Amino acid sequence: MDGQDSEGQHQDQEVLGCLPTADRAPRAGLGNRHVLAGARRLCCRVAIPREALHDLEERLLLFFTGYSRSASEILSDQKKRSESNDVSMLESLRFTDKLGRRIKEALELGDTPAFADLMHEHWEYKRVRSAGMTNPQIDHWYELGRANGARGGKLVGAGAGGFLLFYAEDPSRLRAAMASASLPEVRFRFDHDGSVVLVRD
Repeated sequence: MDGQDSEGQHQDQEVLGCLPTADRAPRAGLGNRHVLAGARRLCCRVAIPREALHDLEERLLLFFTGYSRSASEILSDQKKRSESNDVSMLESLRFTDKLGRRIKEALELGDTPAFADLMHEHWEYKRVRSAGMTNPQIDHWYELGRANGARGGKLVGAGAGGFLLFYAEDPSRLRAAMASASLPEVRFRFDHDGSVVLVRD
């Protein structure tokens, strides 16, 4: 798919361009992934059927937790552990790579419920394997979301902070539950154009 014009080849699909690693920014929380191969970073595109893309735009909801942390310390620790061949870190990276491939397959098949289930699987894995990834308050909000229409979710941003991104089977119910917990929703839309110059001198 890389290097091909998707518009002519996939008229019923949208291709999401390569974005930063998902755990580093809210706009990177969907679909695109980086695969580390030696010293190279490979980026692949995800061709999502148009109907599935519309489903995601309606059902992916983002809420700010109120916790803000710098990601630099966490990323620095992960880098050191990876370079020192830390067994648990390498195992976690392998799991994440395999999960990314399964997510890509689900999205390209248009199976958005399977994508939501994989989000939840990743959440459960990271809670066990990644110290500092969450805290009791964020766990409570996540379970509140799951009890009120969310099929899966993930924390987007630095560990134990940032945003909760949910796939909602019942968006209205989930919005009401998060509002009752005083978590503000951050509305967003997918962008297919990349960076655009709005003003020129």
